[in-house]
Amino acid sequence: MNESTVSNTHFRETQGLGQSWVWLVLPFSIIAWVIGILHYRHHGIHIISASSLVIMLVWLFFAIVAPLLVLVFELQTEIRSDGVYVRMFPFQLSPRKIKFSEFKRYELKTYHLPDYSGWGFTYGKRGRAYSLGGREGILFTFLDGRQVLIGSRRINDFINALHANCSKRTKA
Repeated sequence: MNESTVSNTHFRETQGLGQSWVWLVLPFSIIAWVIGILHYRHHGIHIISASSLVIMLVWLFFAIVAPLLVLVFELQTEIRSDGVYVRMFPFQLSPRKIKFSEFKRYELKTYHLPDYSGWGFTYGKRGRAYSLGGREGILFTFLDGRQVLIGSRRINDFINALHANCSKRTKA
């Protein structure tokens, strides 16, 4: 990020997976993987069938890859002078830019997990959403009627930065 981008940033929030249940589930997946490996070694199984290989790979995923994803998984939101930037790392390498001219309305939205099919970058019955927990976000309605929800744990700072930047656009 260059210096001009930093000086043009009016709001920045980085959210991780802070839910305690995630950290409670991960040790059990690691334990299950270790038990599976010990089971194969204890019984002296040297020839691994395709199905047991798949099971070991799934266990490996949940024991190593999933915890690493949980550690780096972030929702990054910024309001800059030229728009709102949102990125779900590591699945989006560059942020999606929403220009102030692309949406006609934004509003504070209290939502529930089933409304948007879970956490992450999701498509639900109510539209597209970027969310990593919480129950509050900003719902953007675009000129063509599409809607995108961006969840926030700092909703007051987010909405104040939007108000300040959008009022500048209408005064110009």
